[in-house]
Amino acid sequence: MRFPPLQSPLLVLPAILCLAMGAVAQGAWYDNAWTFRRQVKVIWDDQRGSGDELAEANIFTAGHARPDGKDLRVAGEDGKLVASELLSVGPGDTARVVFALDRGQRTYFIYFGNGDPKPAPKNLDHVDFKAGLLMELREYTGAPFDNALQAREAFDKAGPVLGRIMIDRPMIGHNPFGDQDRTVCKLTGSIFAPIDGKYIFAQATDDRGALYIDDKPLVFSELGPGDTRYHGAIDLKRGRHAFEMIQVNFSGPGYLTVGWKRPDMPKFEGIARESFGIVSHAIPGAMEEFRKTLTADFDVQYKGEFFFLDRYTQRYHFVAYPAKAPATCEWDFGDGQTATGPEVDHVYLVDGIHPIKLTARIGGNADTQTTKMMVRRDFENITNPAT
Repeated sequence: MRFPPLQSPLLVLPAILCLAMGAVAQGAWYDNAWTFRRQVKVIWDDQRGSGDELAEANIFTAGHARPDGKDLRVAGEDGKLVASELLSVGPGDTARVVFALDRGQRTYFIYFGNGDPKPAPKNLDHVDFKAGLLMELREYTGAPFDNALQAREAFDKAGPVLGRIMIDRPMIGHNPFGDQDRTVCKLTGSIFAPIDGKYIFAQATDDRGALYIDDKPLVFSELGPGDTRYHGAIDLKRGRHAFEMIQVNFSGPGYLTVGWKRPDMPKFEGIARESFGIVSHAIPGAMEEFRKTLTADFDVQYKGEFFFLDRYTQRYHFVAYPAKAPATCEWDFGDGQTATGPEVDHVYLVDGIHPIKLTARIGGNADTQTTKMMVRRDFENITNPAT
């Protein structure tokens, strides 16, 4: 599953997958106890890496990963593991991971399909979030949120985690995980101060928010116009500083924006993504099964919606990609509709998780895979907020 480049900090986008029907892709297999893997490519300056660079990948697992995602591992082409962390599992058969980038490597593999995995080495079972911002969204349970101390308590007391995702900068215009409108989220990372001096941070939130720099509360804001009235000043030395933001949304879409006025700036500006470090977005390729030459896999692209009979219908374009030979492709879209052919369109009348079954045949060789895909409105295109 491949996602288009980010156009704003958050997004919910359709997945992209490829059909692997040829020889196994290059790259040593990490461990054959993991029966499936998906190749991902990262476009980054791999010759000048600092060691802090991260990449995020959102993939389909076709139901082969554990429900808790604890069998997901990331390795390089040499079969050696790199530090990685599971961000979320679901909806459907999706999994989102973030992993550390090694200098000189642009191709990695995400492994899954081990029902009883051995633990990852302790130095590789997490990543240091020195690049980008980690956003964690939880269900708001009504705890008081009237000051910076209560903000942290409200997050700690919040309900189930709705999702975790990497974002480029502190600007949120909608919920990337669905239509829940009572939420509390936390952004964590580090921000680079380019020079010594006084920095003024300002924020606008719906409905309330608290900003902490170097673990100290700096700004608390309430619902209001998107201006700089809620701000705070702090003296910073050149270098990286801990950044944390907690925001609660009582109802509606919710938003937050944080800007700053550096010592070398005449006015407030939005904080550029480079100030938090760049997180690359990995481009997933085909799914492979250990020692198999045919694995049914597909590409699905979101093509738009149509309002019909008091509901939104969603249109998708499916493509099967034979790598080396023509294939016969049979589709079952999980809603009672079927199709044949390597490339088909389908309209879903009802949102929800649909099991999509693809059977691919080349000569006497055949493979069937079923992938559970979430069908819903494309919130990113609907709510894409202006700065």
